[in-house]
Amino acid sequence: MNDMNTVSTPSISGIPDLQSGLDVISGLPLARPQQAEIELGHFFDSLLYMPPPVAVYLELLEQAREPLCFVEEELARQYVNKPLPLSHGEEASFRQVVTTWLKAAKAYAHCAQLDAAADDSDHQYRVALMLHRSIYYAGMALVEHHRARRELPAELWLDLHEYYSAAEEWGVASEIGRASCRERVSSVV
Repeated sequence: MNDMNTVSTPSISGIPDLQSGLDVISGLPLARPQQAEIELGHFFDSLLYMPPPVAVYLELLEQAREPLCFVEEELARQYVNKPLPLSHGEEASFRQVVTTWLKAAKAYAHCAQLDAAADDSDHQYRVALMLHRSIYYAGMALVEHHRARRELPAELWLDLHEYYSAAEEWGVASEIGRASCRERVSSVV
């Protein structure tokens, strides 16, 4: 399982500013989920290896959420409710989806680490949001294991607990629930 959580060498050479990142996101070929998945992987790799300023990093991660969920759901259709054992292609899709969910979780946690030294009025909320997203995406990797009828690797639980532990350590664990509630309320309005 550890190989699914590693980051490969990115083919995108970094994302220096918000507009460059938004161009990558808007250029995702959503009609071709397999290709979009590869490009999302490179996008997350770029952010992890050469992070832009924290405000840009967080905005790019937030802008990538909808296409990320769309692409992962499209790829998951290849293995959800399929008989076991999965075919080679179904297995490859499962591994890609889990890997990308974990990259998203890692990118949010990385962004939170980079923002740890910030001292402004929104800092607690931002860190809570970032760790909430890390927990959510790590949880999605767990969900995919259930959807593919796979045993859950211990590493996934450890990652999930590590994100929550970081939230407790940084004093934002109670903010995570509030961030989630604010998000639900703002999406309704």
